[in-house]
Amino acid sequence: MAKAPDPSRGERRALLVLAGLAGGLALVAIPRMVAGLLLAFAPGVHSDGLYPQPQEWAATEDFLVVAEAWQASTESGRYRALVRHLAQAPDEQDGLEKFLARVPLMPEQWLWLGQKLAQADPARAIAAWRMSVYSARVYPSIMEFRLDLGLALKPEMNAEDLSLLDDQFRLSYVLRPGQVQLILAQSRNHVHREYFARVVQSLSDADMDAIMRIHVLH
Repeated sequence: MAKAPDPSRGERRALLVLAGLAGGLALVAIPRMVAGLLLAFAPGVHSDGLYPQPQEWAATEDFLVVAEAWQASTESGRYRALVRHLAQAPDEQDGLEKFLARVPLMPEQWLWLGQKLAQADPARAIAAWRMSVYSARVYPSIMEFRLDLGLALKPEMNAEDLSLLDDQFRLSYVLRPGQVQLILAQSRNHVHREYFARVVQSLSDADMDAIMRIHVLH
């Protein structure tokens, strides 16, 4: 008489297969996770729009070398290239310009260059600000800093740049209204209150729906 199959044996086999798959996925995911954490916590990698400062360059390089040892990534490679250019250049502005000449689609770095140039060379600062917008029109982590720089440069802007600034103001308000309010609360930006009111009044129904979805219903 044939022996009936043991259902528990099939279940155990399926569990072993699932456990093997889970272990394999963990082995793949762990290097990426560790590399991501090292990139996030590197001293010169800031979430507030600041670029690596001279006292952070060496430590940032050390963090990123270890991160790339776990898993290489485009982001860590770009930051390492940026730190190297800054360290080798006669000054930070020169380092940023050389870096952007090789890796142009970097909205944060264009913003930083614009900030460096704002006082001494507004025309070049506007060009850098414009490139930051062209590189990434929507980039939430730097948008309020980009708006702040744009407001400072507004008197020197042409019609095309002012149109970009209107768009950045609108997008920044939709995505980060609290941060926009903080920027406008700065004494240097009180002169832009009427401009702010005009932009807010021009918000479309789609913009208002986006604000509701992001900040009220989320």
